[in-house]
Amino acid sequence: MEATRPRRVLRASAAALGCALSLLPARAATGGAPSVEGPIAGPGSVSLDSTAFPLAPFRYAEEEFFLAGTATAYTSDAPLSSDGRWAASPGESAAYATRVVVRRPTARARFNGTVVVEWLNV
Repeated sequence: MEATRPRRVLRASAAALGCALSLLPARAATGGAPSVEGPIAGPGSVSLDSTAFPLAPFRYAEEEFFLAGTATAYTSDAPLSSDGRWAASPGESAAYATRVVVRRPTARARFNGTVVVEWLNV
């Protein structure tokens, strides 16, 4: 049962991101939900500067997952204007694989539904 909690938090994070993306105009169907592998166990640990201290004393856990799926690129239908109102159409799609680091409360009751997405390599 404990192993499914991180997946639920990860799915909640993905759902929150999906809801945010659904507000964007000209959205096309994607390749479906990504495959999720993890939490990843093995040699080494997650190395992010923002957590150079142990999270356990604060009752948080940090886990790494691998996601893979198909992403769709979008192309502009017209030259981009300065007002930020642009029309786009789906273009090519390609396979992707990435990693996601999830920091979550160790107790499910402490999760308030807030998900913060930090994009580290744009």
